[in-house]
Amino acid sequence: MRKFFTADTHFSHERILEITDRYRDFSSIADHDDRIVDAINATVGRDDELYVLGDFCWRAEESWASKLKCRRIHLIFGNHDKAKLGKIFKTAEDTTIVKIADGPTQREVFCSHYPHAYWPKSHYGSLHLYGHVHAERETTLDAAFPGRKSTDAGVDNAKILLGEYRPFSQDDVFDILLPRPGHDFVEWYDEQRKKRRGERDKVPAMLMNENILNRQAAERFRENLNAVNEGKQLLPPTEQFYDKAMEVSAEIKGSETTAKELAKRLSEQFRRNNQYDI
Repeated sequence: MRKFFTADTHFSHERILEITDRYRDFSSIADHDDRIVDAINATVGRDDELYVLGDFCWRAEESWASKLKCRRIHLIFGNHDKAKLGKIFKTAEDTTIVKIADGPTQREVFCSHYPHAYWPKSHYGSLHLYGHVHAERETTLDAAFPGRKSTDAGVDNAKILLGEYRPFSQDDVFDILLPRPGHDFVEWYDEQRKKRRGERDKVPAMLMNENILNRQAAERFRENLNAVNEGKQLLPPTEQFYDKAMEVSAEIKGSETTAKELAKRLSEQFRRNNQYDI
């Protein structure tokens, strides 16, 4: 039993000839539909498995499903697919993971309607197939994620890569994606973890030094605050709160504001400026 992948067949969707390059190859939506059905039936056998990664048809769902000779069709819901399609096909899901093999070579393939930057086990070499973008985002995604092990499995990209509007076989998937190095390596995550561990090892010493500085700043703050309350000359300032202390002190001069209220206001300002809890 072989496995095949396709997407964005858009049966009965007349506008698809306007919004894609399919107008170059099909004279009408009827011509479009008949030839894509023929291409699928010529490629996928009755007992094979066909994964349709969204946007199967525009209307007459059961009619189009019945035209395909494959009896093991799995749907991944696309933005144009109605819920009732779930009752027509063998399975219907938002995403799925398919295992494919070629002799000793085995891979998991994450299937979805929309392209993903990262997917389950992408950092362990899993593959990703999607639709939706009608081959118009391959250059963008290649530039953003060089070497990515993913590709558009829709019929538009099939025309570009395979020369036909037909499903991708698992051999096609291996031929296209296995030579790529990938863009999400587990070694990168290991390296990041090592860096974080090294930084965490430095934290206790950093905190100890910072706590000493915090205590010194707090002591100087209280000394300055007492000087303000007692009308004495302030000690030489070393912290940001000094100017604010003078501003607040001048503001309340002659009022009945208590030293306790002044201390509260200066303490709040000090914490806002320095983010210390004193």
